[in-house]
Amino acid sequence: MARERVLEVGYEAGGFDLFAELDGGVPARFFFASGGRSPFGEEFDLPREDHGPHSWEEVLETELDRNEWLRLHPCFIHPAIVPRVRATMDRAPERVESSWRSQVEQAEQEAAAATKRYVLLGADGKQYESAAKGALGGNAKHRIYGKLECGSARSAIKRWGEAYTRHRVFFADEATAIAAGFRPCGDCMRKQHAAWKKTRSGGQG
Repeated sequence: MARERVLEVGYEAGGFDLFAELDGGVPARFFFASGGRSPFGEEFDLPREDHGPHSWEEVLETELDRNEWLRLHPCFIHPAIVPRVRATMDRAPERVESSWRSQVEQAEQEAAAATKRYVLLGADGKQYESAAKGALGGNAKHRIYGKLECGSARSAIKRWGEAYTRHRVFFADEATAIAAGFRPCGDCMRKQHAAWKKTRSGGQG
């Protein structure tokens, strides 16, 4: 099983790295490496010492806590280890430097964004989950689609609230909206709306 670097901590005279064997994205066994060149300068270049394998609890007891790691500078935190770092920080908040909090919070936000799912409407008129946000919005009651920033839709949401938003749907692209039987908004998609009206009138006018 390949090892990945999951944590890097720096200090003036060097730094230490933590590697882990990831099993399905979850850290299994840990390997600790200390010494090496300082991330803050090149005047120190200490020999590296590798230790392991360890459990997370063993790493804390034998290496990290002994080195007061939460008072040092976090250079890198792998998303897979963020929950363990967060739990350790919460147990001893008085020992935690602000740089740890900012990095962990940023990693948590990125992880939440990466796992967020959006509900879109497909060409068959059925809803499905997508990792990508919809490119267009629509109203299922009136069978209209338009831009996400459509002024008419925003006004309707402000005026009618949940009575309007419960009919709100989203599409991956315009072709999907058309295939699902929706027509373009006459406010935010005037060119497409004019073309749609022309097809409805048989090309006359």
